[in-house]
Amino acid sequence: MSTDNGRIERALDKVIDYGLLVLILVSPLVFKKGMVHGSSLPKLAFIQSAVLLLCFLWCLKGRYSRQLLLRKTPVALPMILFLTTVLLSLFQAVNLYEGMRQSIHLALCVILFFLVVDRVRTRKYLDRVIAACILSGAVVSIIGIIQYLSSFAWIPQVETARPAGTFMTRAMAVHFLVIVFPLSFLPFLPAKEDRLPWPYGVSSLGMIVYLIYTRSRAGWVACGFVVLFLLAVLLFTGLVREEKRGMTKGKVVAVLGAILLVVLLACIPRKGEETTNIRERIGSITKLSDSSVHPRLVWWRNTGAMIKDNLWTGVGIGNFKTNYPLYQGPVKVEPGLNAELRLNRAHNDYLQTASEVGIIGLLLYLWMLGAAFKMSWRTWKHTSSKGTRARVVCLAMGVAAFSINSFFSFPLQCPVPPLFLLLLIGLIGALYLETVGEERPVVIRIGKFAGGALLAGILIILSALTVLNARNIVAHTYLFTSYRYATGRNWEMARAMAERAKGHNPRSYQILYAAGSYCASLGRHREAIGHYQEARRYHPYHTGILNLMAKSYLARGFVSNAEVVYGWVLAINWDHSEARNNLGVVYKMQGRFREAIAEFKQVLRARPGWSGTHYNLACVYEAVGEYDLAGEHKEKARELGYDPPL
Repeated sequence: MSTDNGRIERALDKVIDYGLLVLILVSPLVFKKGMVHGSSLPKLAFIQSAVLLLCFLWCLKGRYSRQLLLRKTPVALPMILFLTTVLLSLFQAVNLYEGMRQSIHLALCVILFFLVVDRVRTRKYLDRVIAACILSGAVVSIIGIIQYLSSFAWIPQVETARPAGTFMTRAMAVHFLVIVFPLSFLPFLPAKEDRLPWPYGVSSLGMIVYLIYTRSRAGWVACGFVVLFLLAVLLFTGLVREEKRGMTKGKVVAVLGAILLVVLLACIPRKGEETTNIRERIGSITKLSDSSVHPRLVWWRNTGAMIKDNLWTGVGIGNFKTNYPLYQGPVKVEPGLNAELRLNRAHNDYLQTASEVGIIGLLLYLWMLGAAFKMSWRTWKHTSSKGTRARVVCLAMGVAAFSINSFFSFPLQCPVPPLFLLLLIGLIGALYLETVGEERPVVIRIGKFAGGALLAGILIILSALTVLNARNIVAHTYLFTSYRYATGRNWEMARAMAERAKGHNPRSYQILYAAGSYCASLGRHREAIGHYQEARRYHPYHTGILNLMAKSYLARGFVSNAEVVYGWVLAINWDHSEARNNLGVVYKMQGRFREAIAEFKQVLRARPGWSGTHYNLACVYEAVGEYDLAGEHKEKARELGYDPPL
């Protein structure tokens, strides 16, 4: 029996090891055409199912060996504590559905960390994992370069955010690429005894070119830091001294040729453009008035107000976008920004983490990152092997690039980057245990019945999560189809597709919002109000949903209900001009003319060019006998192009 068990354990070892490589190589490349969020949702579904399957196989192996070993690393404690704060923050979540999605994904990434630390025990397998990371980055880069230079459109991407590789937008591609970019330098570092094959180093050229094409300043800053740090390591740590003789004339020519090739490719304009603006893009990094820098300052200020109000508990993981409308009021004083903007992410992971899980959660997250860097430093100090030092430096630089990019963007909120972050930290942990030595591992004894129950539980979770993710993908496929019908103003088919989407995912406020708007376009306001009320359960502060709900109440003649809902909108955003204008119309219908005049005048202070409001104000002035003012506003409405109804 023991011989059979040993054979099964070895087979499971191979399946787990190759399964991990497949996960690393494939997860950044998954996408689906013809659906909303055609990059993030398929990637999320693949990662979660794959990690749970690997976890099942890992526990199955433990079932045969009657124990499961968890190797101790300095980063494990802060990681578990951070995950605990994430789970506890669900008690604060207004939208529990979004919170559960985010917390489940982070929990599975943590499981992957422990799996990686357990599985990576040899240098050969470590290099295979690193090679898989490099290859996946190279494939994304090659696709992105092709998209930049040609009209290649088979892989879906947002037209205004191309080239996006396999990530729908170039920003999300950069989130992934900056993590694996430092690993591509391993073939160039002086570690003759176990250097990675040089073809892997060629991928760094493709990544550099693609990063230039993305025009992502956050990515440039992160990768620039990586390059400068690696150069400093080579020059000031003595690693390069014994390798000087190896720098033959041929290698020098190859390096110079590669640099020249990168420069030439960087100067090629994007398909459809005559020139590039890369120089201006670089120069705008420090310009606070830039069109993308300036809004971030506003968003960060508003997020700071959210943190102040929820300092210890946060608003709940995944609930930033649900609560942000309550804090977007300061946007009104910023020229060029839309007060109707519904921000989904803070574009700063540290601020968003603090707003969602509280200041303690942020400190635990920073402790986790700090522990990873400390592990890297201790590994460097305890080894004289150039190969180990080169690997730990490049892995640490991947974590550093993620951390720097997080100051300006949102990699922690996406499916792939957190997976690779904890993968790299797991690889650092494996090198740390190999070099510094490991403490006695945590031994989890798995009996016959307990093992069976554990495996059954994982299978149930795997099945349920796979079904839920599959239904969500189908739902967003129908939603995408509904958008296409709506573009052609085929409201009946758009409504039918939205109803199908709702059947597969009744908890998505985006789907409920769309279904309500299509019903309203068909004049079916009773159904529209029902959809809006359901959407409000999951996004109670979404002013767009509330504004449309009030319009449907008005269309059905429920003036008092419309007044209440417009009051909700203005309580969330005092300067919501459309809602205020419509509230003025409600007061006018109720004969409350003085209140209507006050509302219309308030709108015109913020929107003096709204011709319809001028006409409404003229009508109210006529109703109260102020004919001179009525004539003045009617004339202004005509000047602005308003065509009054007959």
